[in-house]
Amino acid sequence: MRARGQIPRMEQEPLRLSLHGVGLELQADNPGFLDYAHRYLHHLVGGTVERVPIKVRLAWGKSLVSADDEYRERLGRRILLNDKGVVQTAVLALPGLQLGAALTGDGLVIEAGYRFPSHRSRLGYILQGQAGKTRLFVTLTYFLVYFPLFWYLERKRGWYLLHAAAVAHPHGGIVLAGLPGVGKSTFALALLSDPAARLLADNLVFCDGERVYAFPEPIHLDRRSRALLPDLGERLGAAGQAFSHGRYDYQLAPATRADVTSPRLVGILHLAPEGGVRSLAREVCMERLLTYDKLAKETDEYSKQAAIWDLLSPRGKQSQRRLEMLERLMSRVDCYEIAVQAGVNLRPVIEDVRRLAGWSHD
Repeated sequence: MRARGQIPRMEQEPLRLSLHGVGLELQADNPGFLDYAHRYLHHLVGGTVERVPIKVRLAWGKSLVSADDEYRERLGRRILLNDKGVVQTAVLALPGLQLGAALTGDGLVIEAGYRFPSHRSRLGYILQGQAGKTRLFVTLTYFLVYFPLFWYLERKRGWYLLHAAAVAHPHGGIVLAGLPGVGKSTFALALLSDPAARLLADNLVFCDGERVYAFPEPIHLDRRSRALLPDLGERLGAAGQAFSHGRYDYQLAPATRADVTSPRLVGILHLAPEGGVRSLAREVCMERLLTYDKLAKETDEYSKQAAIWDLLSPRGKQSQRRLEMLERLMSRVDCYEIAVQAGVNLRPVIEDVRRLAGWSHD
């Protein structure tokens, strides 16, 4: 899998992360990227794990394969396969990135090389300053940290990824799905006005058909979204740094986070001239979840990447298992379509959702 003499040994201290007891070790010979990853992934740093099944190495300015490397199979222009693993000579979502993956026992090893695809891209990276660096480093973080964790949890535990937010509560959790830009993060955070509510995630969650599990990410809000939120006091605070596209980083108090919930309600968010909540047939709700996973960039890119890594150890009925998981989830929840007005106070709709979920008993 490794090019002859291309990927040097990493001397810098690796970054160790953990999610739901799964450890990942990230090495990189770009100190700037490793420092950024440490800050951006602070919520995954630390934790106690007995072993680290995922190991990732990034070589900056290096190629993963050379022209004279031999491969047993060339599955296409960009995918090569040999006895050691699978190699992507190009990743369409991030030009300049090459990825190699191999299984070691029940672990996963990722070797990556990144080179600017052109002088123009390198110049743009330099001229854009922090904004250009942030866009590149965040995308690398998805491919080198998030996607390997997603794949491992899916393969080893049967957890499937959903493009949705989720909030836990003693009376039952709420899952909020919808396309990017409809206000999942704002709505989920607004639900935290209930002191008993805890946020799992505002963008991506795992599901096993019965429970929903957190995938905590940094929270990014623009000023308009922040203005729509109720006063959450010390539960939500500004992190003091800009992200991108007019959004800023926010952080939740640790006690306001939750790892898992048994959902009682699934809501499908959309923007409309008037706010309101109406019942939605379970089969329609399930189709919306499947469709939104295909349309959202994060889950769509992950599904493509997972399909490539599945070549390492092919197994059948993946799609069938995912459908069965969603069917089990749908049988356990009530489904609603939630209409919200852009830039309008969410409180009336929030109260309707809380009542339907049984939270108003407190």
